[in-house]
Amino acid sequence: MASIQDLSPTKLSSERAPLLPEWQGALSSGRPFAPLTLLIPLAVATRLTSTLPTTTLLGVIQSVICRLWLTSNGNLPPGGEMSKELCAVPEVEKTYAAVISAILIGDGLGAMVACSVISYISSRLGRKPVILGTVAVSFLGYSLMVCSQYLSGWLEASILIASLLLQMVSGTMTMTFIANIYTVDVSSAEDRTPILSAINGWATLGQAVSFAIGGIITTKTDDPLIVYYISIFVLGVIFVYVLAFLPESFSEEKRDELRRQRLAQQNVEASARQNLLSRLISTIAIAFEPLKLLVPTRNTDGRRNWRVVYCAIHIIIAMIADSYAPAALLLLYTTKYSYNPAQTGIVLTILSLSAVFSLTYMIPSLIRVLRPIYCQEDCSPRRSTGLQ
Repeated sequence: MASIQDLSPTKLSSERAPLLPEWQGALSSGRPFAPLTLLIPLAVATRLTSTLPTTTLLGVIQSVICRLWLTSNGNLPPGGEMSKELCAVPEVEKTYAAVISAILIGDGLGAMVACSVISYISSRLGRKPVILGTVAVSFLGYSLMVCSQYLSGWLEASILIASLLLQMVSGTMTMTFIANIYTVDVSSAEDRTPILSAINGWATLGQAVSFAIGGIITTKTDDPLIVYYISIFVLGVIFVYVLAFLPESFSEEKRDELRRQRLAQQNVEASARQNLLSRLISTIAIAFEPLKLLVPTRNTDGRRNWRVVYCAIHIIIAMIADSYAPAALLLLYTTKYSYNPAQTGIVLTILSLSAVFSLTYMIPSLIRVLRPIYCQEDCSPRRSTGLQ
């Protein structure tokens, strides 16, 4: 969904043509560190701050639901202290499961909208302002979460909801998308897959560590706010880091070129936008224009290229399973077995470590091993043609 130039049929002459065009090469050389090296701390830190409070958040939501239920039934103790026995009722558990499910759905929808808006804005202003804006939104979301813990009743729930809404559009999937499009900007098609795998692997390593650390901190201190203070501090540091050190990957020249292409396309389609309603629909649809990449293009032989569509179908199915399985596991452990944040964090850490191994080692290794086999039929003619 990254903002990229139009793929003409001539550029998709074979199955090995890259899905994304080549934008790299505009970053100035002579920097002490490569842009991809500078991207790793951002990827790790943002993943860490997104997942550090995860196990704590589950406890916060459960306590808010329990407090509201006890208040509505007149059973809230005078001091406001709630025991596990008071909250271990079917009504609270059902509401808790429904709220967690709604949050997961909201995360997916929020990330979809956020990625489309980010793609639109970053193609006009650059990647760096979008990164800074997303980090700032996440910072604000965690700040509201801290504020909600000093309130009570429905006011606490309202601020908590506002915090969750901000986290939905600046969470793990959104930051992963930003890191991916930045990587696409500065990497070649040949090296893109192992680089994306490695960067996401390092980010997942930060996630694996943060699950356990966040849960242990909350359990040992019995204070849900400490992990949020840590996350707010890290987000502040990473904001300054991006502002000072991370170079812009989508230069003004690239943005101007993309703008000219879009202007030409708008001039072609201008005849179809005569009335006010058509212009309004067109304006709203701009934010979702990356979805046009799902429309199959034609190869030089006239056949449609369905690779992007197949990739989209695959990622939808994979993300449904990837999102549902851990959530169902967490609901089971926190409701039926009353896991505390430390125990929940260890479970999530074990799940994440397997992903770290796959992303940082298995996938890059498989690509190195399988690429020669894949190239036997397709690459040899291209090499001989080049020699001629």
